[in-house]
Amino acid sequence: MGSLLLLLLLVYRVTAITECPRECECDAIPPHNASWAVYCHRGGINDTLFADILNRLPPTLRVLDVQAASWRPPNKFKWSDNLNRFSQLKQLKLVRCGIPAMSRSTRLPSLELLDLHGNAIEHATMGNFAGMPNLRFLDLSHNHLSILPTGVFTFLQNLKSLSLANNSITELSANLLRGLRTLKSLRLDGNRIPVKQINDLFADVPQLDELHLNDCRLTSIANLSLNDVAQLRHLGLANNNLRTIPTRELRQLAHLAVLDLSGNGIDEVGACAFCSNNISRLDLSHNRLGLVKQPFHLDAFRNIPLVELDLSFNHMDDFHSSSLGWAQDTIRTFSMAGNSLGSEFV
Repeated sequence: MGSLLLLLLLVYRVTAITECPRECECDAIPPHNASWAVYCHRGGINDTLFADILNRLPPTLRVLDVQAASWRPPNKFKWSDNLNRFSQLKQLKLVRCGIPAMSRSTRLPSLELLDLHGNAIEHATMGNFAGMPNLRFLDLSHNHLSILPTGVFTFLQNLKSLSLANNSITELSANLLRGLRTLKSLRLDGNRIPVKQINDLFADVPQLDELHLNDCRLTSIANLSLNDVAQLRHLGLANNNLRTIPTRELRQLAHLAVLDLSGNGIDEVGACAFCSNNISRLDLSHNRLGLVKQPFHLDAFRNIPLVELDLSFNHMDDFHSSSLGWAQDTIRTFSMAGNSLGSEFV
């Protein structure tokens, strides 16, 4: 009986099986334990080791996650077409591995998630993604991309989430997102893209639910065609150069529920600043609130179902709950950390 129990444990926990690379941890995936999820987080993987790891993994592999924490030896290797062995692979994460380029011969028909953030990729072409027809989540953030050609994502008809954040993109080609009718989330943070070219994208993805334009050096969003993405529920405008709440522009977003305006230069919230929205989570941290005598109008939060409000790291030395006006009865999470509040905080 004891031997049988031990055998069952060994089948379920693949880490005990000799085929699992010593650089990784491997788990069997229920219910039949025929597929593997492999996690290589110890670092120090080069081209030779990566090739060896791939050779020792079964063709039924479902998840491969290779990344190293900052205190671990860094990984540095090239993309390998030996990945094509894994026709059942659903999730592939090769994070901060120094990968300089993707292959144009990749064939991963079952892949749903591809995370390549933090590499050294400079170019992307249509051929890089032609063999991933079921891809739903693509993260190319923190690479060295500068220009993306027209049609690069043409074959990704099932894509739901795309992150191009924190690259060196200064120009977007026409029709970059043409045909991506299922795309819901788009991250362009940290790039210096002309507003007109961002607007050109909107025409092809009116169904967007989430848009991030954090750290894009925006001084205004007056010329941003938000009416073309009127279904937005989540908008990130953090760490820009906004000086006022863009109330007029936000009127076009009746479904907006989450708004991040942190890290700007906003010093007051005027009357009915968000009346046309449906905001439940609002981040105004790291602004200039408190530098004017009355930073909040009594009707600042009128007619919105605000549940979470972050006012941390502003310049307030006193605060009274009455400043929240209409939101006093709805707020459940409230942050004031990093302000110089005294006894007047009531």
